[in-house]
Amino acid sequence: MKQIVIFKSEYCEACALIDETISMLPLECDITIYDIDVDEFLANSLAVEYSPTVIIFKDGVEQERLVGNLTPSHILSIYESL
Repeated sequence: MKQIVIFKSEYCEACALIDETISMLPLECDITIYDIDVDEFLANSLAVEYSPTVIIFKDGVEQERLVGNLTPSHILSIYESL
């Protein structure tokens, strides 16, 4: 099972852009979004240092970590390649 996990912050300009990116991803993608400020323990346990951070998991194991404003096609190409 593949999952896209996104960490963002309310106060981050690039995070506002990632919202648009997320809305363009296919509905069949399993996407979970966390706020770094609210879910600080989880962000720290996954060593999330920057916002936005996109982590793609396969079978519960981190496969790829992306930071910054990303295009939907970039995220989707990695997701589909797993």
